[in-house]
Amino acid sequence: MFNVEKYIRRYEKKKYGESDLSEMFPRDMIYAERHIIFRFEKDVFIYSIERNEMFPLQSPIDRKDNDIILDIIKKGNKLYYLGVAYEYSDLYTCDDRIECKENGIYQVDVKSGELSKVSDDCGFYLVCLNDELYVLDSWMFIRKLHKVDFIHE
Repeated sequence: MFNVEKYIRRYEKKKYGESDLSEMFPRDMIYAERHIIFRFEKDVFIYSIERNEMFPLQSPIDRKDNDIILDIIKKGNKLYYLGVAYEYSDLYTCDDRIECKENGIYQVDVKSGELSKVSDDCGFYLVCLNDELYVLDSWMFIRKLHKVDFIHE
């Protein structure tokens, strides 16, 4: 049986040492619809509180040949997943991005783990400002935000 408190304590020690649990919110753990969404290294897991079960969120990008930059954020009552393929590198830039149709932003159905693509925008992080979704498309020297262009929602 999965013990979420034990997992959180183990995760906290591995990633933050003896830091306060609040440092993990809201980027690494998100609460939505009686589920907890964990971002752990290059994977995302969804934990159902009611069923006491955890399952991985399947990335739409092939992981065998690519490295993936991902982010997950909650905006209002919706959850968004950013997945972008990059060449393996020590330092990621837009020049390392691999062009593929799977790159983009997806809305997540937390109960089923299904992803539906809502934007082709790519970048490194998602940001929610004034209830609008933005993508940070550069994280090195000059940080550049642009508003997400939704295909449909």
